[in-house]
Amino acid sequence: MLVSPDARRGYVDHSIYGFESILKMIRYRYGLAPLTPRDLFANNIAAAFDFESDPRLEVPTLPTPPIMSSACGGTPILDSSGVGVDDGPLLADPVLGPEAQSAGMQALHTSGSLERMGFQYRKATPATLYSHPSSMGLRV
Repeated sequence: MLVSPDARRGYVDHSIYGFESILKMIRYRYGLAPLTPRDLFANNIAAAFDFESDPRLEVPTLPTPPIMSSACGGTPILDSSGVGVDDGPLLADPVLGPEAQSAGMQALHTSGSLERMGFQYRKATPATLYSHPSSMGLRV
C-alpha cells in the first residue's frame, strides 16, 4: 500500500515492489547506474506516483472501524498443569524456569540425541559467551 500526497489517484497496481524499487525510482529519476543486480531488476515504483498533478495535502476522511461487542472466544494455550492443549509440552515453555529448561537440554545431551542430529553441544561458559574487546580488534 502506497501512502503519499503524490500517490496516483484511483490507481491499482498489482506489481510486487520491495525496498530496492525505491532505489530503482531514484536511479530512473537521476539517470544513475545500478548499484546491485537487485535494483537493476526491481520494479520501478515511480509508476504508482503522479508527479504531474499537485500533491493532495488535505487529510482524507477514513471510515469508522466497527467495535466488537464481545471478546473473541478461544482456548487457553496451557491447561492448569502447564501442559499444552494438545496434551504435549510446549517448546521453550515460559512456565518452566531456566533450571528446568537447562535440565531438558542436559537430558538431550546425555541421551546422545543432539549428536545424532548433528549438533555438537558445549556447556556455555563466560569465556564462550563473552568476547574480550581486544579479540574483536577493538581498543579499550
